[in-house]
Amino acid sequence: MGVCSLKLLQLKYFQTVCYYNSVTKAASVLNVAQPSVSASIRSLETEFGVDLFRRVKQQLVLTNEGAFLLKYANDLLDAADSLEQKMVELGRDRKYLRVAVPPMTGTFAFNPLYFEYRRRYPGADMEILESGSTRNLSAVADESVDVALATTGIIVNDQLNVLPLMPVHVVLCVPKSHPLSGEPEIRFEMLRDEYLVLFRKGSKHNELIEQRFKDLGIQPKILLYSSQIHTIRRFVTEGGFCAFSFDGVADLFEDAVKIPVPDLPVQTVDLVWKKAKYLNNRERYLFHEVERFVSFARDFTARESAGPTR
Repeated sequence: MGVCSLKLLQLKYFQTVCYYNSVTKAASVLNVAQPSVSASIRSLETEFGVDLFRRVKQQLVLTNEGAFLLKYANDLLDAADSLEQKMVELGRDRKYLRVAVPPMTGTFAFNPLYFEYRRRYPGADMEILESGSTRNLSAVADESVDVALATTGIIVNDQLNVLPLMPVHVVLCVPKSHPLSGEPEIRFEMLRDEYLVLFRKGSKHNELIEQRFKDLGIQPKILLYSSQIHTIRRFVTEGGFCAFSFDGVADLFEDAVKIPVPDLPVQTVDLVWKKAKYLNNRERYLFHEVERFVSFARDFTARESAGPTR
């Protein structure tokens, strides 16, 4: 098989089906006929000789092979988008701020900050890119984005400025009807026989979770890796499964209970931007916009931490 046989359009269709867990919904979002999406998935499965999906309680669930392909599909499509954006920027002056945000933490850590910022500066232009923390740090370092959010814990990189925004706790989400729903906290030994939903593959949080299981000699029953909030919520509230999530995300789930997991460390959501003296392209860097956004984020975080005034 040649490299060119793997078409970006096929990967885009596959990625969208993974996002919505539905061929029908993916076709609607992509504005293409459903048979085109189905044929694209079948073509990938035939070419590689693997099944990419299986059905669990009327839901499409990635197989191990599908999860492996999704990881690299995300990387390839992100790279293609980045290349397109950079080529467009070569032909015009950029006046908007580029911000990279992790899919899950963006919901509770970035969205309130963003909307308040737009209320304060209604004329401010911004492009928001969604990608994982590790990729976000790389994007700031290579100047593909101006600022980013990351939840990777302590960032060791002398070229980056770091502003902690808020602590983030990993919790276990279960349906209200689940036998574990009344527990005050969760120990990993209690999850020996539970089917689990984890963060997307490659997540630093998964490394901590899987290492803890390994230390206890437990082989976890991992049903799904996902960073899609809608998918996780459905697997918890409708499927009856257990899911590791951030406490801020778990607050959005109806008919679910979030339980502390004391064995996992508290981390922070950090705002990251590159130090001026390390910039490669100072002529194209938006000093004023970055400084304004960082200053606003610092003040916003301080106000939120202080709580409501009396």
